[in-house]
Amino acid sequence: MILLFHSLVGFFLIVSEATWLHELSLGGIIPSLMIPYLVCVGTFQGRDKGLWCGLITGLVHDLIFSRTLGLFALMYMLCGYASGVLTTNLDRTRLMIPLALSGLMTLVMGLLQALLFQWIPGTMGVGESILRVLVPELIYTLLTSVLVYVLYYAGFRLYRRLKYWIRQRRIAQ
Repeated sequence: MILLFHSLVGFFLIVSEATWLHELSLGGIIPSLMIPYLVCVGTFQGRDKGLWCGLITGLVHDLIFSRTLGLFALMYMLCGYASGVLTTNLDRTRLMIPLALSGLMTLVMGLLQALLFQWIPGTMGVGESILRVLVPELIYTLLTSVLVYVLYYAGFRLYRRLKYWIRQRRIAQ
């Protein structure tokens, strides 16, 4: 059930990146909302849910927007899984941990995209892609990661409280 919810939120974020988020672009660069979201899912829900949420939302992204099937599915899946693995023994409530992971994942995914897309005709070279796209996107994504983390953490705490309250009601009956 929670995986379905995360996948629906991921679908909404993908559609947002493709539609209204372009109104907030700076120099033609929009922030990635999926990377910070997958970092939050992997951090708070664990590596398995991060993996599956990344795979499902990546496949949706590939089916709707991409010319190559499976590329974003693989990258989003690795992002969610790695976030869960890297934060296993860390304090998840600190803002710097998901923020640093969002930056790292943005950097890794941007480099992977630059390397993989260089073989697609009509795309930028690796150096040009890093300077013109990756660096501004990294900065912009780090700024939006704070908002994504705060919203996700508030929702996570609400979910945990409701789950606890429901469990207590069942025990009382």
